[in-house]
Amino acid sequence: MRGAAAGIMAATVSSSDEGPDKGLAALFVGASLVGVTFFVADIAGAAHSARVHNQKLPGRARMCVSPLVSPVSGAPGIGLRVTY
Repeated sequence: MRGAAAGIMAATVSSSDEGPDKGLAALFVGASLVGVTFFVADIAGAAHSARVHNQKLPGRARMCVSPLVSPVSGAPGIGLRVTY
């Protein structure tokens, strides 16, 4: 819908050089209103979209244990990485 509204607006602007036509002006205003409506709806729905996306992500903490060798002392050890 946004692409169609932008295409209509571009078509009416490019053909407005041919003469004053109230039909093209009304078409331009209508396409502009459609574009602005979708723009406002996208902004209004952004919080909900972010919440839904975040709920799909795993919410638990992850722990990774791995062997580790210190480059300074050369002593072996255990590395622990915790992410949340």
